[in-house]
Amino acid sequence: MRNTANSDLKDIFITAFNSGMRLSEIINLKWSSVHLSDRTLLIQNHSSFRTKNKKPRIIPLNNTLYHLLKSRKLKVIGMELNEYVFAKYFGVPYSVKFVSKGFKKIVRKLDLNSKYHFHLLRVAFGSNLLANGIPISNISKLLGHSSIAVTEKHYTSLSMENLFNAVKTLDRNVV
Repeated sequence: MRNTANSDLKDIFITAFNSGMRLSEIINLKWSSVHLSDRTLLIQNHSSFRTKNKKPRIIPLNNTLYHLLKSRKLKVIGMELNEYVFAKYFGVPYSVKFVSKGFKKIVRKLDLNSKYHFHLLRVAFGSNLLANGIPISNISKLLGHSSIAVTEKHYTSLSMENLFNAVKTLDRNVV
């Protein structure tokens, strides 16, 4: 992410990695949904955006995302609460295509797997939580999946890896 010249794109990538938000949710995020005092984001429907499952959800802010949003807010003068957090200019959010192309450009620049796409940041969020022992039910809520079954479907292979690693710890206890 350090290789991103456009600071807005860099902030969008960091937001995705630290929140698990979908790209459409990030580019449609408005300041009225950012609650720095509570350290939360409210992902919700509004006149020009609908969440994938049509339900609102709350995402707690870790320190990285809290400081990123706080810094962005300080740079916005005369901001209205209905303004987009990530806008190319006053009131106009970035497009999915622009952000996706920006991500692909970084992937190519770093000579990474060409199959990597923006959604990988969301997957990394969920994978990191799972690897750190966070219950799948919590991950499902944070990702805004319609059910735990959807989350399990996407993260089953990671769960199996964790199960194998858990069982291997027993080898250390054998005399």
